[in-house]
Amino acid sequence: MHDVDLEINCARMINGEVVTAKGSGRGSVDRGTLGIDLEFSSIPDGFSIFCASQWTACCSTPTFAIEQDGGVNMLTLSKGRYRCSRTFDGSSRSRV
Repeated sequence: MHDVDLEINCARMINGEVVTAKGSGRGSVDRGTLGIDLEFSSIPDGFSIFCASQWTACCSTPTFAIEQDGGVNMLTLSKGRYRCSRTFDGSSRSRV
């Protein structure tokens, strides 16, 4: 399998403010790696950009997991098309 170029465009309401994130990246099933660069439209009070790393770890990384011993990753299971959604609870707020 070859490396996959990624184009990232997303928007969500965060602490009462619409925030967009745009970026690009590259994923490799052969190496089991994912690298992305994100640019946020704004950083609302009480929001930590480290939430983006949690989304990546929980949502995106299984897409490019190395396949071994008969196991398959999300990219193979879904034939390259699946949707993932995460919700972050802003009740414990931290600032960066």
